[in-house]
Amino acid sequence: MKRRQFLAGLCGSCSVGGLWYVQRPPKRTIEVRFWLSARAAGYESIEPRIVSYLEAAFDPVYDTVDVSAGGVVPAQSEHGYDVMRTGEWPARVAAELTDRDGNGPVDVNLLVTDGSMSQAPSGAGIPHLASVGGARYIGETPPRDAVDDVVPYTTPARVMQVLIHEVGHALGLAHEHGTIRNVEEATVVSPMISTYAWASDPRSRRQFDADHSACGALYPVDRDGRRKLSYAFSSCATAKLREYRGGLRP
Repeated sequence: MKRRQFLAGLCGSCSVGGLWYVQRPPKRTIEVRFWLSARAAGYESIEPRIVSYLEAAFDPVYDTVDVSAGGVVPAQSEHGYDVMRTGEWPARVAAELTDRDGNGPVDVNLLVTDGSMSQAPSGAGIPHLASVGGARYIGETPPRDAVDDVVPYTTPARVMQVLIHEVGHALGLAHEHGTIRNVEEATVVSPMISTYAWASDPRSRRQFDADHSACGALYPVDRDGRRKLSYAFSSCATAKLREYRGGLRP
């Protein structure tokens, strides 16, 4: 069973009640709330970095983007993928975490842990739920207003792009909503593909085996240029995000 199929089934088994059962018109305001594991909370600057990078990524899409910290929660595992795979994070959101008015989970409920980013998948995203490791690197990223939309490949930049990637999944995006572009001897990847563009191990390749983007362009075979990461969503990802209705299946 593929990862996405498994996680979709997992989400269904951890439903959070009646919040997502009706069809709604596309939303122009979204709310993202993030929680930190105890280890993740120990790093300086992590909260303002998460807020500023997520706001910058989604502000071009929605009229209002509210990103807020929910606090510190216990985590049995610090691995950003395992907390979703085991059902720990979906179950905690379903059972314990509500918005400030007590009305249940918000559009995206994100858990950030201090797990390793050395092996993919290092995070996960399913409807309305996301998780990612690498907290130690998030505080090392420069302030968002100090960097361009496209940056050289570094581990902190990769972790921040993966965080945006998983929130994108939580709002209904797939890997095929990403782009790979060759620009001036560099290979630039957008958030929904991220480093899957250069994956060589079979486990990672199973997560991304398409030959063309949902934007309509073929992915270039030659990806040997200098590696660069974009924090901006592709045009087809933006169009898909604008269809988000807040239902059970975003």
